[in-house]
Amino acid sequence: MLQGNFIGLFIAIAIVFVTGTSGLAAGGTITGKVGLTGEAPPPKKLAIAKDPAVCGTEKMLGEVQLSPDKGVLYAVVRLLGAKGAAPAPPGNAVIDQKGCLFNPTVVVVPKGGNLDITNSDGILHNVHTHSTVNRPFNRSQPGFVKKITQKYDRPETFRLTCDVHSWMLGWVVVAEEPFVAVTDGSGTFQLADVPAGTYKLEVWHPALGNQTKDVTVADGAEAKVNFELAVK
Repeated sequence: MLQGNFIGLFIAIAIVFVTGTSGLAAGGTITGKVGLTGEAPPPKKLAIAKDPAVCGTEKMLGEVQLSPDKGVLYAVVRLLGAKGAAPAPPGNAVIDQKGCLFNPTVVVVPKGGNLDITNSDGILHNVHTHSTVNRPFNRSQPGFVKKITQKYDRPETFRLTCDVHSWMLGWVVVAEEPFVAVTDGSGTFQLADVPAGTYKLEVWHPALGNQTKDVTVADGAEAKVNFELAVK
């Protein structure tokens, strides 16, 4: 009987310990939206002669892509000065060649991570990276080569083009910061599990430049920061 009571007490203490510690909040969350002030430059219409069966016969190419309520897509938001590790990404960063465009337009690769450059088009592309800190490469990617993987060890932001289809343009951000995100189709972003503290939060867009704001993060709380970028 005494032994049974002891076992029951042990289980009860264990349950209290587990449920109590699991309820403790470790870090906070930063959410926000990147918007556009003013009007975006109008997209440029380009007639296509190369591989029209896959690429189409024309492209509307815009430097700034917006959601219906003027949220800015493909802006990179990073937290400066934060220590610790962000949630691990599910795998390699990926940028795809589809419809003779890079998708997504901007991709973030953690320092020391890999970038998969995929070819969904099934035609000849030629991947050309314009990096200067990391070794650049200029490599043919026929339709049967579905994936090229490249490792990046040094922080840098650089252009990615295709020498076969001159209008194709993408951006690769090799980020040293652990907490970094790219705005989604509504222009919003989220950084999770951020250690408590006060930081600088920076947003960058290839055509709209950068902007920095202060943000204070508390354990278990959500900090909201919105940005408004303008065409220079």
